[in-house]
Parts: sequence; C-alpha cells; structure tokens
Amino acid sequence: MLAPGIAQRQLTPESVQLAIQRALYKFDLIEGEKPLAFMFNWALEPSYELMDIFARGISLALKNSIDCGLPIVLVFNSDVGKSLGHILSHQLAIANNVISIDGIDLQEFDYIDIGEVLAPSGAVPVVIKSLVFR
Repeated sequence: MLAPGIAQRQLTPESVQLAIQRALYKFDLIEGEKPLAFMFNWALEPSYELMDIFARGISLALKNSIDCGLPIVLVFNSDVGKSLGHILSHQLAIANNVISIDGIDLQEFDYIDIGEVLAPSGAVPVVIKSLVFR
C-alpha cells in the first residue's frame, strides 16, 4: 500500500501527480509495471471541485497504468471514495477497472485484499494485513 502525502492546502492536479510519483520513487516502483494500491488521507471538504482536481492528478500520475489497462485501486480514510471513483470512470472516461473504497485507515507496508462486490448492498469485504518486524 503506497500512501502518498499530498499537500492539500494548494491542491492542483500537478501536486497530486508529484506526490504519487514521490511515493513510487520511495519504494523504487515503476508506474504502469504492475497493479498498485494507493491510500490517501482526505482532510478536505468533499466538494466536487476538489475531488475533480484530485481525480485529474491521479489520471496524470497513473497514465502508464491507464494506458496498459491495469486496475486503479484507491483507498480513502474518509467518505469520498465512491465519488472519486465515479469522477475517474465517468467524467474522465477512464475505461480501466477503478476500485475506489473509503472508510479505511491504512499505513505504508499494509497489504489489502479486496473481495467481490456483495449484492444488494454494494459493499466489498476487505482484509488488511500488516507487516510486523521484531
């Protein structure tokens, strides 16, 4: 689980892109090489304008993943996941599978297993695994 720290005071698509690129660099990962999950702490109001800016930054940062058809997996600590997933899929017309869930607080080095959508609620089972070192 990559947890890019995003400066939310002056949110721009480029600041989101840069934060994701830094997180990838930190773990020596190449964007678009394999599916990755990203955890974001959303401390802003859930306005459409801010979520649109954020989604545009994600689409810039994950261009190779989008071009390769990899799934886009996003996890948020607050209640914005569904809206951001909708903006990515419908407004920005990203054809990839977009998995965007919220209400989960994760840290770097956590691993997450996301199950199939449960009907009729639309909920998904989630298992969080943490690495523990002596």
